[in-house]
Amino acid sequence: MSDTQHGEDEPILNEPPLTPLSEAAPSPVGVAPRSLGRTILRNSLFVSSGGSIVRLLGFAFTILCVRLLGEETYGQYLTALAFTGLLSIFFELGTTQYVERSLAQDRTRLPQLLWKLVTIRLLLSAASVVILPVLAIALGYDRIIVIAILMQALTFILAALLAPLIVVMSSHERYDLWTGNQIVGQLGTIILGASVLWLGGGLLMLVAVGLVVMPIQIGYALIALRRSGLGPLRWEVDTAGIRSFLRASMPFALTSLALTVSFNIDTVLLSLMQPSNVVGWYGAAYRLVPTVVSLLGGFLAVITPSLARTYVSDREAVRRWTRMSIKWLSMFGLAAATGISLLAMPIVLLLYGEAFAPSALVLSIIAWDIPLRLFNALSGNVTAAVGLEQRAWRIFMTGTIVGVILYIPAIWFFGMVGAAVVTVLSDAINSTLFFILLSKELQAGRVGVLLRTVAAVAVMGAVVWAVDKSAPLVVSVLTGMLTFGVAAIALGLINRETYMRVAGFVQPRRQTQ
Repeated sequence: MSDTQHGEDEPILNEPPLTPLSEAAPSPVGVAPRSLGRTILRNSLFVSSGGSIVRLLGFAFTILCVRLLGEETYGQYLTALAFTGLLSIFFELGTTQYVERSLAQDRTRLPQLLWKLVTIRLLLSAASVVILPVLAIALGYDRIIVIAILMQALTFILAALLAPLIVVMSSHERYDLWTGNQIVGQLGTIILGASVLWLGGGLLMLVAVGLVVMPIQIGYALIALRRSGLGPLRWEVDTAGIRSFLRASMPFALTSLALTVSFNIDTVLLSLMQPSNVVGWYGAAYRLVPTVVSLLGGFLAVITPSLARTYVSDREAVRRWTRMSIKWLSMFGLAAATGISLLAMPIVLLLYGEAFAPSALVLSIIAWDIPLRLFNALSGNVTAAVGLEQRAWRIFMTGTIVGVILYIPAIWFFGMVGAAVVTVLSDAINSTLFFILLSKELQAGRVGVLLRTVAAVAVMGAVVWAVDKSAPLVVSVLTGMLTFGVAAIALGLINRETYMRVAGFVQPRRQTQ
């Protein structure tokens, strides 16, 4: 992309948005060379450690919601979230992801891009306040769900102000500020939401919590940016070049469309064909998947701008990091899926109680979506960083289309179990296509490593299966973790070379004269 300003009224977005990054460029504009390993590990550890307690509290809050709302009201709550989530991309159009990637490569474009992002998102979110409730009424949703959807649409307006502020933080790789904002939002939601539920508030009061918490986050973000020297950010209405801006954002919009449909269409279709209590059972099991994935959320959140910055000058470093990331994510994801699938019933009874016992069968199936979602998230971030957005959105869209086609008959004949099977199948298609793409473009696919990981997981699964009927849940979990660790060492997945490679990534690169 060109970095030259042609005139005040002429944007610099008139070139194709997916032009490959220049091999000759020494580093992104306005950014000094840094160690990729040191940057990613530092930011990942900061984000993960800073949010780990909050994530645990958030998981406890989810359990509280499930238990106090009950399966029917919780199903209505999930229906409102899924419905607005399904259509949310049409009121954002990939603009946020495009700006984040662009600023990671050239921070001098901040004044030019930021206010276009704010302006477009405000206009789109204002339209959502009208369109979403009308569409919900047309689909025949209950009145309380329609009102909840309207309240959710109002949060889009607040997100139009908050998301660009967060982009400024992430594009500058200030994940201390990013994490602080996430903690403020999550703690606010947990404290207010738990208070509402404990005092007997229902669905609408719970949804309204977001309308209170998000303005607090906006205020925090403005203060944090100003104090860190990234502000002040003066408001400017910039409508010049909106068409070019949207065209440049389109690959990201198509990827987001595929993802939002994939993550929400099952719940929406289930809500249209099954009672609310079935939606609640399904959602209670499904919510454990993003909870487990979030344990590595810090790494997945910080990797895109770091890889985009490094890919300009050191493509081999990006390849090495991609290969190593696939290995460790597969080890974590497959082990977690196996353990949760085998222990689904005791997990559900412990967390949600007897009323949600039907969720156990769904959980035993949907647990296998954990490694697939981890790999797909990594692949989406890597492809965004290295300029393969068009290939990525086609892959995501392929899995989504297959899912949409299969969900209707699967849910009609098999209910929530059919939805769980199709969810795993569609994500497996995405993972297969991404593995082929990354193997071709970045030489990142290592079949031998994956086979050894599967062998280690099989050993772990056999041991857990042998002890889970007679041992408490915590004993089964600890036994499985220990067994997998021993098997991983025996199969060479963890060895001295692994340690040396990690240490090599962390050490800053020596600059040659």
